[in-house]
Amino acid sequence: MPEHDQITLHDPRDALSVGVFDPFDCFAADTSELPALLENPLARQAGEPIINFNSEMGYQGLHTVFRSSIADPALLNAILMALTFAVHNDPMDAKFLSYRGQTLRWVNERLQSTASGVAPATIGAVLFLIGVEARRRDTKSVEMHMSGLALIMQLCTIHQAILHDGIKRAIFWQDLLSAILTGSRRIMSHEFFAELSWTRDPLCLSIAQIPEGFGTSEDVLGNTFLSIVQDIRALQVIRDTTDVDQRDAVTIMHLDNHQASIESRLYNLGKDPMRFQNPTLYCCILTAHICTYMLFTEVWGASWVPLYLASWLLEQLQTTGMKELMNEHRDLFLWVICVGGTFVDPGDKQAMYGQLLSNQLKLGASISTESDLQELLQKFIWSNKTFGKRWRGFLSESEVKL
Repeated sequence: MPEHDQITLHDPRDALSVGVFDPFDCFAADTSELPALLENPLARQAGEPIINFNSEMGYQGLHTVFRSSIADPALLNAILMALTFAVHNDPMDAKFLSYRGQTLRWVNERLQSTASGVAPATIGAVLFLIGVEARRRDTKSVEMHMSGLALIMQLCTIHQAILHDGIKRAIFWQDLLSAILTGSRRIMSHEFFAELSWTRDPLCLSIAQIPEGFGTSEDVLGNTFLSIVQDIRALQVIRDTTDVDQRDAVTIMHLDNHQASIESRLYNLGKDPMRFQNPTLYCCILTAHICTYMLFTEVWGASWVPLYLASWLLEQLQTTGMKELMNEHRDLFLWVICVGGTFVDPGDKQAMYGQLLSNQLKLGASISTESDLQELLQKFIWSNKTFGKRWRGFLSESEVKL
C-alpha cells in the first residue's frame, strides 16, 4: 500500500454517481456548483466520517451507506451543505445557510412519518448536520442533533427498521469524532453495534506487545492505557507488513473495527478531568489517537481529525508545569513531540513543535543524529511506512538541528 501522502484521489463525482448533473432539472436543489465543489481538494474532507468520496475504495460509498441516490432531497442538500462548508469554511456563507436551511426543512418533514424518518438518507442528512456543527466546535448544536438522532434510532428499534452496516458505521464514527472535537456527550460505545465488535485475535498475541519505550513510564501510564497500546502496536504491525487492497471491503471493515475499538477506549480513558489529574497520560492518549488514526486513513484521504488533535496536543504541552514532566520523561515526550509535529499543519504550530523538539533533545546526550532519533521512536508507536514522508517534512520545515 502506498504512503498516505501518495494516495491518488479518484474523481469524487464517480462516488456520487453524478457524472451528468441534473440534466432534466429534477433534483431538489441547485446542483450547478456541485461539480466544482467536488473537484476542490477540500472536498475530500467533507464526507468524513459518513461517506467516502473515493470511488476506488470498497468502504463507505454513497450507495453502501444510504442505499439511495443523490437525488434524495434531504441527502442532496446535506451533501451540498457539507461540501460548501468544507470548501469555504464560512458559517455565514449565503449558500451554506440556504443548504442548511433546506436540509433542516426536509429532515423535519421526514420525521412526520415513521417510514421516511428512519430511512438511511434521513439519518445521513442528520449526520451531515452533526458533522458541520462539530467542525464549527458548536457543542450545543451537536448535542441537539445527536438527541434527534437518538430518537430516530429508538424509532428504528420500536418499528423494527433494519439499519445496515454502512449507516451504523457512519453513526458510530460521527458520534465519536464529534465527542473528540467538541466534548459532546456520546450516545453509544464501540460495543453498541455488533457489526463493529472487535476482540484481540489469540493467534496474533505475538504482535500485540507493549513497545519497550513505554516500560520506564508504566507507573504513570497505567495498565488500561498500556493494554490499548498493545492493540495499537498490533495495528501498526499489520499495516507495516501487509498491503491492503483498498477495494477489499471485508478486510477494511475488520481493520475499521480494530481502529474503532482503540479510538473509543482512548476517548473514554481521556475524559475530563483526566488531563488535570495526569497530564503525562493525557498527552500520551492524544498522541496514541493520532497514531491510530494515521495508521489507517486511506479511507478518508486528507483527514482533518489528526490536525485538530495535534493542535490540541500542542496546547497541552505548552501549559504550566509540563516542563518538569517533560524533563522527567524525556524519551516518552520526544515521541509525543515527534508525532504531534509530524501531523500538525505546517507553519507556526509546526515551528513550535520544532522548538519543543530541540529543547527536549538537549536534555540528554544519547541522540545526536536523525538515525538515533528514529531508533528511539521505533521503541514506541511509530511507522516509517505511514509516517515517513510527513516526518521528513516536519524535520525539514522546523529546521531541527541533529
